[in-house]
Amino acid sequence: MKIPSVLFVVGAMLPISAHSQVVISGFLADPAGTDSPYEFVQFTATQPINFAETAFSVVLANNGTASPSGWRAGGNLTYGFDLTSGEIAIGETFYVGGSGRRINGSGSADASGLRWLRTIDTGSSAGDGLGTSQTNGVLGNGSANADGIAVFAGSIATLTTSSRPVDAIFFGSGIGTAKPATGGFLMPDNDRYQSSAVMGEAGNMFLFDNPAASSFVSLVGTFDANAQSWTSPRTASSVFLTSSSPLSSLTAGVTVIPEPSPLALLLAFATIGAAVRAAFTPAPRRRKPADGSARGNPEQSTH
Repeated sequence: MKIPSVLFVVGAMLPISAHSQVVISGFLADPAGTDSPYEFVQFTATQPINFAETAFSVVLANNGTASPSGWRAGGNLTYGFDLTSGEIAIGETFYVGGSGRRINGSGSADASGLRWLRTIDTGSSAGDGLGTSQTNGVLGNGSANADGIAVFAGSIATLTTSSRPVDAIFFGSGIGTAKPATGGFLMPDNDRYQSSAVMGEAGNMFLFDNPAASSFVSLVGTFDANAQSWTSPRTASSVFLTSSSPLSSLTAGVTVIPEPSPLALLLAFATIGAAVRAAFTPAPRRRKPADGSARGNPEQSTH
């Protein structure tokens, strides 16, 4: 019996877990004036998340000479933020970073109206279980020794040197000392990197360009949450900021292909039901007349 192809088509529409529930969609690494506490990272959710139920964490790298411990190094090399409260819808953007919450450093436009899930006064306070305060910033500016951003499933307290991020990027003009002699930064499988190697090894050499001063780096790409893949890999677009730039300057560049709406799923299941009934319901059988003759117009029958 031939099974209707609609079963397979609709099956592909059902929502499945994405490879990364959160992706990095932009960052400000070099705001005007003193960097702390004004650096920030923009994220986009690829699935609905209740962070009170499912914790995540963000780690920023400010490499001089990277540690074999990679993301878990702490000190003045990596700085952590725990995401343990708030709810985010699929496709929604949110921000993590310094408590200044300004669009481009001290004295610039107020950005507190954006969705901030975690801020810390990075110039005077330690990170959430990882990293020390730095007046010159906790997110490096790239250059010859690449710097990076990572997001992990789980709080900082649960991370080990073998924890692998769900998303991560690096930027700069060269890998340099971001690749230590042993160990290093574990990477995820995403649009630019692979989990089979640490940052700086074959397959993990990609770098986004150095961020220009006072410029928000928007990462532009398309993520298919249902297929667990990037249909368009991220590229960097630099948005120069002034002290009066509008918040719309930080528009997210990552587009998340949405899950089917509840109505679409109901219609899909109705189509499945109709297709199954049609496939498995036998056609009505024609009955022959009792005398064995062909059934036809009674007025035209012969005697």
